[in-house]
Amino acid sequence: MQQIVWTQEPLPVVSLNAMQCNFPDMDVSDVKAILNPMGALLSGIADVSTPVRVLHASFYDFLADSVWSMEFAIKMEDVHCQLAWACIQVMQSGLCFNTCQLETSYLPNSEVTDLDWRVHECIPAHLSYAC
Repeated sequence: MQQIVWTQEPLPVVSLNAMQCNFPDMDVSDVKAILNPMGALLSGIADVSTPVRVLHASFYDFLADSVWSMEFAIKMEDVHCQLAWACIQVMQSGLCFNTCQLETSYLPNSEVTDLDWRVHECIPAHLSYAC
């Protein structure tokens, strides 16, 4: 849940899984195992390509306050470190020369007619988020 609540931009399940496998000390192989029981608090869990969002703003407040949430509390400093680590790992494995498979690197972006399509098709959401 910490990954979903504290990312700056909502990510789809497929991207959450790609990021989560880079978190240090995580033993969950599929975030759906956590998301399905939390369905009443989240949207976007039915489709792996739809960004997962928290439905109630108070859920964030609950998780951030250790007095209310006790053992479910999430330490902000831990989450930021884990997200930063996962982003670095995703960039390290996902970034490469000519990611969008352009015919030439001598054209400015403004002259690539299908650049938006290429970015959408070639750069997964978790890599874009990490960058």
